[in-house]
Amino acid sequence: MPKFNEPVAPHSANLSYEQLIQGWPAFEAQILALLETLDLADKALVCDHVALRVNSIASADALRDAFSRIGKIISDNIINGRTILIIELDTPLTLGQFSIACVELPYPSDKVYPQEGWEHIELVIDSKAKDYNT
Repeated sequence: MPKFNEPVAPHSANLSYEQLIQGWPAFEAQILALLETLDLADKALVCDHVALRVNSIASADALRDAFSRIGKIISDNIINGRTILIIELDTPLTLGQFSIACVELPYPSDKVYPQEGWEHIELVIDSKAKDYNT
């Protein structure tokens, strides 16, 4: 089983879709181990999205193109001065019991990440709360 500090995708000047797919099993194992450690594995959580981190515009553009072939961009916004895309996949990714329909692809900022690739998932608690504003 991978340790929490092991890379989840190879670092390169231009991160490719193929590298991400190759890194998915290690990322999945790390996330599932963390959920066990935090005692969240059996909770009723929903995975909203999985996020990436890239250091180059070339990588972001290549991943945008690759993910656009297997999904559609449902959000393209400038947040804190950089483009952040949300791509809804035609076929969701599977991570343990989670079905992940969306990938968050932030374009790089001034920050350089020590490791490019899969970065995190966002889990939410399913709520029965009513929206009284509508």
